[in-house]
Amino acid sequence: MADPSSYFIEKNIEQLFETLMEAVVTAQPENPRQFLAAHLQDNRSISFHDFLSLFNSISKISAETNPRNAFDSIINETCKLLHCERASLFIHDPTQKCLKLIVGKGAKGLVLYENSGFTWTVFNTKQCVNIADVYSDPRFDCSVDLTTGFVSKSMLGVPILNQDREPIGVLLALNKKTGAFPEKDEEIITKLAHQAGISIRNAYYYQQAIYNENKTKVLLGFIKNLSKDKPGQILALDLAKHAGDLINADRCQIFLIDRSAEKLILIAADSGLDFKLPLNSGLVSYAATTGETVNVSNAYEDPRNITDFDEIFNYKTQSLMAVPIKCDDEIIGAIQVTNKHYHNVFGDIEIYDTFTKEDEKLLQVFSEVMGRKLKHSFRLLLDLTPVTEDVSKFESSFGKKKNSFSEDSSAMQVIKEEKETE
Repeated sequence: MADPSSYFIEKNIEQLFETLMEAVVTAQPENPRQFLAAHLQDNRSISFHDFLSLFNSISKISAETNPRNAFDSIINETCKLLHCERASLFIHDPTQKCLKLIVGKGAKGLVLYENSGFTWTVFNTKQCVNIADVYSDPRFDCSVDLTTGFVSKSMLGVPILNQDREPIGVLLALNKKTGAFPEKDEEIITKLAHQAGISIRNAYYYQQAIYNENKTKVLLGFIKNLSKDKPGQILALDLAKHAGDLINADRCQIFLIDRSAEKLILIAADSGLDFKLPLNSGLVSYAATTGETVNVSNAYEDPRNITDFDEIFNYKTQSLMAVPIKCDDEIIGAIQVTNKHYHNVFGDIEIYDTFTKEDEKLLQVFSEVMGRKLKHSFRLLLDLTPVTEDVSKFESSFGKKKNSFSEDSSAMQVIKEEKETE
């Protein structure tokens, strides 16, 4: 009989128990014993060798502390365990209503729009789907193959679920090297998708810790400037510069109202822009004229939005929040933030979220503090705000502008008026 200690190490019993404990804690079943019995029953079709290989793969994925490395590890282990040519990890973007490829072996930058193809079937049904010959299945969308040059044959997909059992993405395996994916592969990829869900959740926690640290630093700096009685425009510049750290915003712009000209004057931004907006159109103008906070997940679906400046600066606004700046019940301007990053864990993959109620409250506090200070220097700021003579010279972190203002657009009319009055 083998020495108990040697057996414990050789068979990796500690890791086995850790995995079972993790499964129980994640699922939080009413009856843990019954859950574990069913959990082990589900793995009967997996050989002992495959079972150990799966545990080793999950161990490698769990050992990655960097979110991006964990996602890469999921793809590599999926290809290795299932002996397939490719694997892909898609994440749902709720604002754009699409599935975005965040990492994939042999693929890059794919976007699958709502209810198109096999991957969306997996996402919507929350079921594992196994197809031996994709081109004989009506659910398959061959446009991806045409775009990438890859020829899909067999395909196995499983949803990635959050702790509430709602789908947040899809793990996909393509082209089993020996033909169709057998039933045991369905169990293996389901376990890997479960680990992918854990990795994504851990990545959120990881990013949230960084975000909270940065947010604390920014708030302390802002309070420090308040104690030094810094002028309103300095506070506005601080907010514009650090909006990303405060609420994960991609862009921040702060405007004051010029009632004589019926325009909004940009006084602070996180980029080198100087321009004016019409006071009678656009979401930020709506906030500045009504005193209501605007918070939309998709600006292009809101009829109050104008897209002229997005076209000029080669920028795509998705989520947007605009908060009025008030002082003594008088509206003197507005703060606009755009494109809240979805946890910032997916590298250069642009996935955006809706701004939260907490974000609204935070900006409302900032606007109230700045409002008191900006009101005293309101006239001076208007006098000092430069107007760019030629819109074609606009260049910023948005990228070079496109010459796409239409002659009758509201934004173009503002530029024309500026040039005529100079």
